[in-house]
Amino acid sequence: MQQIKRVGDKTISSELKHRITIQELSVLADGEGGFIESWDDVETVFAAVYPISAKQVFEYRSVGVDATHIIKVRGDIDISTTE
Repeated sequence: MQQIKRVGDKTISSELKHRITIQELSVLADGEGGFIESWDDVETVFAAVYPISAKQVFEYRSVGVDATHIIKVRGDIDISTTE
């Protein structure tokens, strides 16, 4: 993981200025053989958000943006990337 360097005399508390909501994916059967995906709020915390890279994609007359960020939060938050 890339280490983020603080600028100046900022404290960790002053970096945590963005309020983010952590969500969890729920997959429910729709009763007709398919599934419905739903995002449920798990926790809202203050975080420091640092952009790493971004690119804009023009394809089929639409514009999409892929961005990558590092998000720092205080404390322990259990995040799983598997189902």
